[in-house]
Amino acid sequence: MSIMKERYFRFKQFGVRHDKAPMKVGVDGVLLGAWAYANGLSVLDVGTGCGLIALMMAQRNPTALILGIDVHEQAIEEARQNAFDTEWTDRLYFENHSFEEQVKLGDRFDVVVSNPPFFHAGVSGDLDQRQTSRHAAQLSPESLLISAEKILNPEGRLAMITPRDQLQTLLSVAAENNLKPARLTEVTTVEGKAAKRLLSEWMLNDIPGSAGLDKGANDVEIETLYIEKGEPGKRVFSAEYKALCSPFYLDF
Repeated sequence: MSIMKERYFRFKQFGVRHDKAPMKVGVDGVLLGAWAYANGLSVLDVGTGCGLIALMMAQRNPTALILGIDVHEQAIEEARQNAFDTEWTDRLYFENHSFEEQVKLGDRFDVVVSNPPFFHAGVSGDLDQRQTSRHAAQLSPESLLISAEKILNPEGRLAMITPRDQLQTLLSVAAENNLKPARLTEVTTVEGKAAKRLLSEWMLNDIPGSAGLDKGANDVEIETLYIEKGEPGKRVFSAEYKALCSPFYLDF
């Protein structure tokens, strides 16, 4: 299933142009859009790019108002066009500004989702737009956690996808910012290999100001999602992966 090579990717209920947005449609975005908590009246998609995750949330929740933000003007233009071609266009909004600017506006959301950058400082030279989109100086998982209390409604959820090896850092930052994990799912491409990605969902603690990992939050089980199973040459998509993504992909 080649996603990145196509300028237009067709899902079951919508299509996505992604030739202008720096970050293209990819497996990470599809996983997050299918996995994230979707029950809520308001959704914020941070770093929306071509609008993929915003569109997936609109499909999953028929009543939510969804705002996608991105620092790249071309991405916002493309996201708006992608939304215009759907039946959900009156519930999808896109704005060209940063997460920091959004936090300053003071709006709160039931759901915040983000496929944040995961390149760290040290990336050298002249970064093109796509590299800049993935550079952690633009938007980091830590910055999402630090600002979550300012942007989530009391029972809201923050969901994101990051490298698996960032989990301990995320837990530490969450603990310092009145957050606890609600769900954790590690993702591995093939059964038997080490997990490379982590789907994580965070919520505010019941008592404002309490430590982020109190009240049994350490007991949150880390689930595992295998994209493929089977012997080399006989691998097939796992039943769990197909069940998660079948509302979106045309076929497997």
